[in-house]
Amino acid sequence: TILMTLSILYFKDFEALRGHIKAHRSTLFLSSQTSTVIPFQFLKDYLCPNNEDFIVGHLSGLPSEIELLKNNQLKISGGVTWQETLGYCRSLGRDLMTWPTEESANVLAGLATSATGERSFAFGSLRNQVDQIIYLNYQGEQVKLDSKKTLLKYPLFENLQNELINYQEKFIPYLKMKNGPIPRLMVETDLMIGTEGQLGVIQEAIFNTIPLKETKFIMIPLTKWEI
Repeated sequence: TILMTLSILYFKDFEALRGHIKAHRSTLFLSSQTSTVIPFQFLKDYLCPNNEDFIVGHLSGLPSEIELLKNNQLKISGGVTWQETLGYCRSLGRDLMTWPTEESANVLAGLATSATGERSFAFGSLRNQVDQIIYLNYQGEQVKLDSKKTLLKYPLFENLQNELINYQEKFIPYLKMKNGPIPRLMVETDLMIGTEGQLGVIQEAIFNTIPLKETKFIMIPLTKWEI
């Protein structure tokens, strides 16, 4: 009888992560474990169905770096949470344009799931707030994605121009949505945001910020809905 094994690896630096990626072993990468489509207590049953060894790679232990750049953009790397990011921004008089419900989640994991939050109704989708993304591809190499560069000039779509234009036209009705039913594929950063990290692991991202302003909320109690 062949026994299935599920190993859990905690990455403490990017060199170790790059080395693991280059080994091409079956791995599910996760960070803060605030949400998943697979219940964590059943990971072994779902990830090892064919008597194959499988690895869960934890990214929350990677070195955390957060920096406000001179142009008031925010650079984030590693296991930084939304709560840490908000606190850092506000201490410098800046604010994020997105407030995900679970602030203990990691910011870079939030990019992979497009965790925009309710502020998207005022400031637009998370896709519009991220300027650059650097991720590690299947060879452990750094790849830079730029929100100012169209996907029509991206090498991946060199021989798929008509197909991409067709896809973009079909996405137009969903442009103003927080999260459309299909991924947006307009600019380079769209390849990572909301696509669950299928191309690789996000190492760094640069966000746009806004000046910090006092916010007031007004609650209006409504009667219960009745059938």
